[in-house]
Amino acid sequence: MKNIFLLLMMSMINACSLGKVEFLKTSELNFKAKEDNCDFRVYSTPPSIKYGEIGIVSIPLNYAQIHTSSIIGFKKESSKYVCAYGGDAIIGVLNGYGFYISGTIIKMKEDNL
Repeated sequence: MKNIFLLLMMSMINACSLGKVEFLKTSELNFKAKEDNCDFRVYSTPPSIKYGEIGIVSIPLNYAQIHTSSIIGFKKESSKYVCAYGGDAIIGVLNGYGFYISGTIIKMKEDNL
């Protein structure tokens, strides 16, 4: 009985751990960081203008269900990475349940401006 209780408690603790948002740099280019809480665009599909990829923000599903079920929550959770790496926008990726689970941080090309 004691082992069943211990197993149940460990399962509950594991289920409650939210994981963490991670960033993977996918470009060799470096851009000047912007100020915290900088303004940037959130796209749901790749924009038609030219851009370069900076990196990918990955959001664990159990964390996404709480924090990124809306575009506002997704923008808030990804802003740390977009601003720190000098991004102009992020292209969000929704899973089949409507949660943002990742995003590609992008920098607009100079000839677009």
